[in-house]
Amino acid sequence: MVGGNYNNGSNDGPVYFNLNNDWGNANYNIGLRPFLPHPAQIIERKHISAPMRSLDESPEIQHQKRLGRFILEEPELCKEGASMRRVGDIHEKAFDKANILAAIDSLSKSKASKEAREYLKKNRESLAEDVLANPHFDGRFRRFKRKEGQKVRDVFEPSIHDQIIAKAIVRVIIPILRPREYFHSYAAMAGKGPILARNAVARYLKRDWARWFCKIDVVRCFPTFPHRLVLSCYDRIFKDPKVRELIVEDLQAYSRFAGTEDGLALGEVTSQEWCNLAMTFACFRAKQEAKVPGLVEYMDDFVLVGRSKRELTKQRDAFRAILASMGFRLHDELDDVKPLEYVDKRGKRRGEAVDICGYRVYKRLSTLRRSLYKKIRRCIIRMKARKPDERRAKRFFSFYGFLLHSASRKVFEIYGITEQFIERAKAALKGENTCKSC
Repeated sequence: MVGGNYNNGSNDGPVYFNLNNDWGNANYNIGLRPFLPHPAQIIERKHISAPMRSLDESPEIQHQKRLGRFILEEPELCKEGASMRRVGDIHEKAFDKANILAAIDSLSKSKASKEAREYLKKNRESLAEDVLANPHFDGRFRRFKRKEGQKVRDVFEPSIHDQIIAKAIVRVIIPILRPREYFHSYAAMAGKGPILARNAVARYLKRDWARWFCKIDVVRCFPTFPHRLVLSCYDRIFKDPKVRELIVEDLQAYSRFAGTEDGLALGEVTSQEWCNLAMTFACFRAKQEAKVPGLVEYMDDFVLVGRSKRELTKQRDAFRAILASMGFRLHDELDDVKPLEYVDKRGKRRGEAVDICGYRVYKRLSTLRRSLYKKIRRCIIRMKARKPDERRAKRFFSFYGFLLHSASRKVFEIYGITEQFIERAKAALKGENTCKSC
């Protein structure tokens, strides 16, 4: 019943059902159908090429690529009069009283000291009235030094008046900037951070094409950040002249206080947003012009992942030229192209790990950087030897996430980090711990 003989024409082959005979009929036929398609079909399909498999398959990254092509219509980074739809009416939204009060509440939550939090809560209404009466930066800073490992950074803390204005502006521009920013940018954004940056690098390293990597680091990003780049990035997306004047006032006040022509105040919330925006343009250009297959950005650190050493060297040089055209200086000794971890013919592991955000990322796992591991160990020893207070508990929980998301979790067993220890640390944050030792 199944199959047709060779003289049935197009009805031959095993897919043909013959139902035109009675039940008693029995015979043997040879059915066939050519494996190759008809020549007309071959000619028709010849010009249809299969879509190339993208390296970044998630729909979010595809959306970012389409947005990046729209942003970078002009060959220059931020050219005045570019054909892009810009956003206005920021000043009215930023200096609305409800937004000012919300900015004060958000600022009070971010303060580390109880005195500052209580001051902002008690004087909430009066501070809002002062900002509405004088909606301009007064340009006062408090300068102090902060040691981070072997680096010593100059931090500039603005006055409360300036912090409220900056927070109010950021609350308005963040919903506009976030959809436009590079997807694999993880610094100073809600819902992102160093752990997600590590995860993004780890996902790239697990790709079959990932063989080589290199790092690019900007020299003194905040102290040497060009002011023209801030204004050009602002003009690229926004068109409110009043907010632009406020930005110019803030930049000029910092230049007078620090005694430099360029630079951003490390410690001001707007500085982080302008840096992220500029790095977004750089990453989009790297994806489109340099054709970098894997790129992760965390503040002024970039990790590039590629297929071969020759290709990645060309892409690195092109990306360095992009950053240099924007006015940044780069470390020359940190951007060597290195092989990722692999197993040689003798069964030995070769290659290097990617060092980013306190992690050393391999293809199989991630471990903590040695310097960070020593800090965590020292913090735990002090917590167990002395009475835990709020400051030590905050420091411990700032390291706690690094331990949970790494392969260095033996620290819990070695130093006795039990659930009881963690509960006591949480109680110390609330001022409820009266135990002399834990």
